[in-house]
Amino acid sequence: MPTGIKVREVMIKEVVTSTPDQSAQQGAQLMSEKDVGLLIICENSKPVGIVTREDIITKIVQHNKDLSSLTLRDIMNIPVVSCSPDDDLATIAQLMLKYGFKRMPVVDQGNLIGLISYREIIKVTPEEVSTLREQLLKDEPVFYPKKRGPGNCEVCENYADDLSNKNGKWVCTNCIETTAEID
Repeated sequence: MPTGIKVREVMIKEVVTSTPDQSAQQGAQLMSEKDVGLLIICENSKPVGIVTREDIITKIVQHNKDLSSLTLRDIMNIPVVSCSPDDDLATIAQLMLKYGFKRMPVVDQGNLIGLISYREIIKVTPEEVSTLREQLLKDEPVFYPKKRGPGNCEVCENYADDLSNKNGKWVCTNCIETTAEID
C-alpha cells in the first residue's frame, strides 16, 4: 500500500558530489569538510558511482594504500542504484531495506537532483511511518544475507570487519556470543 508521499517531498536537495578523477584524498577531505558520509560521483550531472567513508577505510586505509595516488574512480561503487523523485516512499523504503542501503541518489532524466536516506523517511509524521511499516510487513519477507562485510555493530555500535545477521540486526561476533537481547 503506497504512502502517498513522493520522494521529492522529503529528499535532500543539496547533495555533495565529486568527479571520478579527483584523488581519494580530496574526496576524504571533502567528506570531512561537508560532514557527510558519502559522495555521489558525477560526470555531467549524471551519477556514475558512490564513495562512502567505509569505502575509504576498507579499500584504502586497511590496505595501507596511498590516498593521494588513487582516484575516486578506483574505489567508487558501481552501478548506481537510484530512484525517481516520483517514487512512493514505501517502495523506496522497501528497496533500501532489502539491499541494506542507508541512502539513495534521486535521479530525474538521468541527472542527480537529490538524495533520500532512511533519516528523511523516518522524519515523516508518525501516522505515515505506521502506514509505511504496515506496508513493509505485508509484503514478502525482507532478504537478509547471513554475512556482510565491515561496518558498525547495531548492538554495541563498534566497528567490526565482519558482521552477521541475527534476527534482522547486523552484529559483531562478540555481540552474537554475549548478548541475549538479539535472540
